[in-house]
Amino acid sequence: MPLITPEIKVNQVRKYGAKVILYGNNYDVAQAKALELVKQINDMEIDTIFCCVGGGGLISGVGIYIKSIRPDIKIIGVEAEDSPSMTHSLYQNKIVELDTVGTFADGAAVKKGR
Repeated sequence: MPLITPEIKVNQVRKYGAKVILYGNNYDVAQAKALELVKQINDMEIDTIFCCVGGGGLISGVGIYIKSIRPDIKIIGVEAEDSPSMTHSLYQNKIVELDTVGTFADGAAVKKGR
């Protein structure tokens, strides 16, 4: 994560047992470092991936790719508590549009799950 990542986010990730590496002053620099580190970790045991869900596009792409190379990996979608469009859509077995959504997780704050 970039050095500018809010402490609350870093602490929440650590709470799940992850090792957090803070690097660079923006997302692009941190991502480049993450990709560099991935090349060094070929024997990592991954059994589950948690992926942000907004409209469903990101998790769909992640799922297609991961399942094509490692079908044994479980993929779990997560969404912001105040923007549960996908959860409501799944429970109602149809696409649901929410009246309002929170903006804390702005990239996943969508009214309509796809």
